[in-house]
Amino acid sequence: LKAAGLALGLKHYRKLVERLFTKLYQTYEEQEILEAVCSLLIKGDCKEKDAFAWYEKALEQGVNLTRLYEYFLYSLPEDYGHLLPKEVLLYFSYDKDLDRHSRQMLYRNILEYMNPSAELYQNYTRHMEQFAMEQLLAGRMNGCLAVIYEHMIYTDMIDPRAAGILPKILCSSRVKCDDPRMKYVIVRCEELKEEEAFLLEHGEAYVPAVSKNTVLFFQDAYGGRYLNISHRKLPVMDRKELLDRCYEVYPDHPILKLRACEAVLKKGVEKEEEALLLEDTLSQLKLNPVFEKKLLHL
Repeated sequence: LKAAGLALGLKHYRKLVERLFTKLYQTYEEQEILEAVCSLLIKGDCKEKDAFAWYEKALEQGVNLTRLYEYFLYSLPEDYGHLLPKEVLLYFSYDKDLDRHSRQMLYRNILEYMNPSAELYQNYTRHMEQFAMEQLLAGRMNGCLAVIYEHMIYTDMIDPRAAGILPKILCSSRVKCDDPRMKYVIVRCEELKEEEAFLLEHGEAYVPAVSKNTVLFFQDAYGGRYLNISHRKLPVMDRKELLDRCYEVYPDHPILKLRACEAVLKKGVEKEEEALLLEDTLSQLKLNPVFEKKLLHL
């Protein structure tokens, strides 16, 4: 126990000391030793899954340690499948300073596992709404943010600025590729000249389906492109009312324009505003010549 006190007094992380105390804890399951292990891990900025197991054990044992809650959240695994401990939720309800990753993990957990009628949920609502709008306006998208947007973005929050960004997010799919050679997903919309590239992080990316005629290619580190790569593609949001609101507020968004043009192509031009839509699309978007020809011959 005296050694545990010395470990707590160390100013810097030492891997050998950490190993010593993890071995000690296996023999003597004393709270002071557990506290020493977690203190060392925090000083070493350890956020891996192995470190999480120690932080979780420390919380369960009632260890009182500076920044324990922060590192518990920093290292929270993606597959943590239940509500966070109440003391953690109470601690962060006072809007503590958190990095973006930890904040989105916290909010996702609350939205997935906490009863919306709970008082603590209500305490978080304003912070979650604010965070959702900040991330939306920055154009960010991932699995955690998809859950947050699904719950925290409402039609009355959509102004022209938000409507200029949201359609791309609403039309996104999660693409999962298990081939380690592939580094990028290339998204090519048949109606447009230009394409977009999205980095595969841990084998996945969130990519927008600009139209129904979107083709995915996969690119390796050397620029080689492949079409027939095994992958999975899943839509991540289903909020048609938000897409409709975006069209009301900002109908000039390229995704919304293309989808409106697709509808006109199916039935033909029947109204003057539909003819104007085609003219605007031809003048404003860089269209594939084949699609451009289709619009010109309507």
